[in-house]
Formats: sequence, structure tokens, C-alpha cells
Amino acid sequence: MSGAVTASAGSVGRGGAVVVDVRRADEYARGHVPGAVNLQLADLLADDGPGRVAGLAGSLGIGDDTPVVVYDDTFGALASRVAWSLEHIGHRDVSLLECTYSGWVSLGHATETGAPEVSTAEHSVSLRPGIEAGAEHLESAAERGATLVDNRERLNYLERHIPGAISIPYRTL
Repeated sequence: MSGAVTASAGSVGRGGAVVVDVRRADEYARGHVPGAVNLQLADLLADDGPGRVAGLAGSLGIGDDTPVVVYDDTFGALASRVAWSLEHIGHRDVSLLECTYSGWVSLGHATETGAPEVSTAEHSVSLRPGIEAGAEHLESAAERGATLVDNRERLNYLERHIPGAISIPYRTL
């Protein structure tokens, strides 16, 4: 992600921010950060075209200038993909929560089970293609000596990976 930062517990939900929980619906229903809306990563990935991402953002109350804080329970791996998708369509104010949901709970922060009422918003699409790399970019970068990092789980890397990529699983970061 290009400009995403982490949000601390004290800043979550302040300043009109929309807090997005990307865990599964059943996990969200058992408890989430107060005021958080649920966007399951599988729903996003079912069709992550720019227009659909903008529509999903708008349905969650995220307009072009809405601050967004995203969290998951997988060390930020899923939240990062959602944040990247928002940045790709031009959203500029996206942060990752500084801890996982389990971390939030273990720190004694409040949780809730009800879903908040959401006022829809309009989100435009202003693609930022510079944060996306296609095959041509990879080939060009490889010629310049760049290192490609595969951050999937080690077993996934061992099954199949892009030639020349090194493995640094996301959990190690």
C-alpha cells in the first residue's frame, strides 16, 4: 500500500472514520469493534473491478474523503487487501488498525455485536495504476535486478510461485 498507516485504538471511529471489519460474517456477528461495518474479503474478491469496489465502499458509507480504518484477525493480511483495493480506486485516507481483532479484545477494548445503521455515500473511481504491477512490469523490474517477494504462506509458495520470487510469509512481517 502506498500511503496507508496504522490507526491506534484511541483514534478508531473518530473524525467520521468508517471502521471496516473484513472477517467472516459469523465472526463479525459474535463481536467487533464498536461501529464497525463488515466487508468480507470473499465478497470483495468475487468481483474486485473498480466500479464494484467503489459501489461496495459507497454501500458502507465510504465517500471519496471518508477516513477509513480496516482490521482483520490475520495480522493485517486480509485488511491490507481491502485497503489496497480502496487505494487503487483513488481513496487516499485508509489506515490499518494497529492490532488484530483478537489483540483489540485482549487489550480490553470495547466490542459490540449489533451492526450499525449505514448511510450510503458516493465513491468515485480515479484509478491509481502506479500501485499495481502486471506481468510487463515484473519482467522490466527483473531486468533491473528488483526482488519479487511472495508473501503467501510458505506451503503456497512451495506449491507454485513466480520464478525468481523469494518467500517472506506475511506472518513473519
